[in-house]
Amino acid sequence: MNILQLLIDVSGWIYFTAWSISFYPQVFVNYRRKSVVGLSFNFLALNLTGFLCYSIYNACFYFVPAYRNAYHMHHPNETFPILANDVAFSLHALGVTIGTVLQCLIYHRGDQTISIVTIVFLIAVWIGAAVLSVLTVIDKFSLLTHMYYFSTVKLIITIIKYTPQAWYNYQRKSTIGWSITNIILDFTGGTFTIIQMALIAYQEDNWVGIFSNYTKLGLGLLSMAFDVLFFVQHFWLYTARETSGVISCTSVSTLCPGDNNDDNLQEASQPTGSSTTVKT
Repeated sequence: MNILQLLIDVSGWIYFTAWSISFYPQVFVNYRRKSVVGLSFNFLALNLTGFLCYSIYNACFYFVPAYRNAYHMHHPNETFPILANDVAFSLHALGVTIGTVLQCLIYHRGDQTISIVTIVFLIAVWIGAAVLSVLTVIDKFSLLTHMYYFSTVKLIITIIKYTPQAWYNYQRKSTIGWSITNIILDFTGGTFTIIQMALIAYQEDNWVGIFSNYTKLGLGLLSMAFDVLFFVQHFWLYTARETSGVISCTSVSTLCPGDNNDDNLQEASQPTGSSTTVKT
């Protein structure tokens, strides 16, 4: 194995590790607080469908010869874009997301519900998937079209899924209950995803090929863009922190951030740049 191939493999497993671990800080925060207030249910519902679609896409291409052969027929000169770490990541992410959904059924969740818009969107996604699957079976659509549907859905969900969480943070003027460690690891994973794809393109001397797995490329770039937004929210806009049952507030806002959806959090007025505490 040459150095370049080693770097490709190492980059892949770094992004797999960072993205895989990134799910656990939120699970731990929920467990520690015995509450999922701070985690947007719309984000979680979109995430569940997104990773289910991504798992179907990766698993079919990697494990089903017919899909793999269809890809090679249409892209004979390109390296197969689905690697073992892609499959491992998507299946692991799906499992942990299901676990987080179960936490929402157990722990305090305030008055949160999934919005009608999100429900309608998800129903439309799965009706489309069912119809396309039937049409693929009767040879009305190709196997590649079938899989690209799932990858496109995942990419669309990646574009929109963080918006409910960012909006929820804005409404609450707080990131309490939303793990910033998750975001740091997510940013790391996105960075090494792009590095791996660039290394593969360099190895193959085919920079156009970097766009052949547009789902993976989009995941990396879009995740990093939203991560920057969450960094701004957490470290600059909404700087309240929850430690040992007390929320410490040092905010650029004139209002100490509260949580309107959690009975334990109270709202307090405070001059800019000063500090106070609000007992939970």
